[in-house]
Amino acid sequence: MRSGRTPLAVTTSVLDPRNDFEINAFGTFNTLEAARASGRKPIFIYTSTNKVYGGMEAARIVEEPTRYAFADMPKGVSESWPLDFHSPYGCSKGTGDQYVRLVGQLPQNLTDKEKKLYKELAALRNGKK
Repeated sequence: MRSGRTPLAVTTSVLDPRNDFEINAFGTFNTLEAARASGRKPIFIYTSTNKVYGGMEAARIVEEPTRYAFADMPKGVSESWPLDFHSPYGCSKGTGDQYVRLVGQLPQNLTDKEKKLYKELAALRNGKK
């Protein structure tokens, strides 16, 4: 399971964006690579944040007895909601989100040329080229 949760807040991600990126984006990438390299095809559970959707000005918020909730989204924000990064934290989490989505689609959607490129990029990252 990968939550990619950074110990930083949105405000501190502005002060230390490199650490935020390394924890969220690169940490997610490393976890995906470890899962892939295991050869076991593990189940990969990933959680994110609503910060990838920006201010969500179009969403109606209602006050309930113990919390605030989205009036028109009782099950939470759909992944079809437009991405709108407003901070380094939102951007680093969004990067992780996109990698998880991409890797979930890789086997059935990549051409042989794209698979070769992906392997070459992985080799470069591992210092093997």
